[in-house]
This record gives sequence, C-alpha cells and structure tokens, in this order.
Amino acid sequence: MRLVRYWLPVVLCAAGIWYASSLSSTPLDQIDIPHLDKVLHALEYGVLGWLVALAIRRTGVRGVRQRSWLVALVLVVAYGLTDEIHQTWVPHRDAALSDLAADGVGGLLGGIVCLQYLKAAALMKAQRS
Repeated sequence: MRLVRYWLPVVLCAAGIWYASSLSSTPLDQIDIPHLDKVLHALEYGVLGWLVALAIRRTGVRGVRQRSWLVALVLVVAYGLTDEIHQTWVPHRDAALSDLAADGVGGLLGGIVCLQYLKAAALMKAQRS
C-alpha cells in the first residue's frame, strides 16, 4: 500500500506530462513571453522531481534513500529524454536539448526542495516532542 501511496502520484504526474506533450498546440502557445516554455518545463519537472524524491525517500532502500535527490534527478532526466524523443512524432512539436536542460533543472530543484522540506518538517516534529 505504501508503494501505491507514494508512486501513484509519480505515475499520474508523468502521464500528465506525456499527455500535454502529445498535444500539437495548447492555449499557452499563444502567449508571447520569452522562454515561457522553459519555465513551464522546469515547473512540471520540478513537481515530478519532488514526487520522485518523496517516493524514493518513503519507499526506497536505505542506500538509495540517502541519495534520493540524485536518483530523482537521474529518473527525471531519463523521463525528460524519452518525452523529448516522443515529441519528435507530434505535429508542430520538436525535441530540444534546452527543454531537456530545463527538465533537469526543474527535477533537481524539485528533489532538493522536497528533501529540505522533509528535513524541516522532521526538525519541527522533533522540537514539538
């Protein structure tokens, strides 16, 4: 049950990213803000990085849990790479290394912020006890 509790959100987030990248266009394509797509990549992969780091931290083996941010980064970048390849077959989409870089930055930040949050929450809980 623990696996489902923590890994189902990861799967749902990854599926949402895959679905969004399967669309030929979105209303966001009409917004003309420089580098908005990179910001959006970083945000969505930041959420994915957070969820992966949390899932690893809560369900992983001890050695992996200690480096959950790194494992999350590797998994998020690998997923981002598959998504960029997937986009080469979607009309009006293409693969870009800059998008993959934004995915990686987002995943890294999401994983690190998650772990910092968990540390702060544990510290607050310990202080209340």
